[in-house]
Amino acid sequence: MLTRIKQFYFACKAEIKADDVELIKNSLSIEEQKLFFDMSIQDQYHAIKVFKTIVEISKEYEKIDINVLKKLALLHDVGRKNKDLSTFDKIFAVLLYKFYPKFSYKMAKFGRGNKIDNIRHAMYVYLNHPVIGAGLIKNIGNNSIADIIARHHQDVDVSESIELYILKRADNEN
Repeated sequence: MLTRIKQFYFACKAEIKADDVELIKNSLSIEEQKLFFDMSIQDQYHAIKVFKTIVEISKEYEKIDINVLKKLALLHDVGRKNKDLSTFDKIFAVLLYKFYPKFSYKMAKFGRGNKIDNIRHAMYVYLNHPVIGAGLIKNIGNNSIADIIARHHQDVDVSESIELYILKRADNEN
């Protein structure tokens, strides 16, 4: 829970600086940049923190493709587009899932509308953003990264996919 409190704090002060924009431009294609900038500032900030953590973690390993890891870091949450989840929606979704995971899945429903529909939609996006993001990334032709992103909230063993393991590790630290 302490990690979630820290995430909330960092989300409140989130900002993207000029050197962050350069980092994004140097790491992503134009199509990938569009997906990145379609996220909320908070999710962009989180992705940049994951990126920086991945750069540090990657020093522990030999024979990994750092460019793939950088793309994974920056794109892993593109399924959460700006306006799909407000800060309140995300807090609600995190807490509901933490304490009532089965109910969270029952409540989740695609489609916005009244307040209840918006909360249900937020829950849907929160639970399904890896698959949503993977679909967006496949649409621009990056299938190998899409497959990893689709699984970034699943349990994984390091022997299964080193890239997925490193992404999950960095994401969990941020």
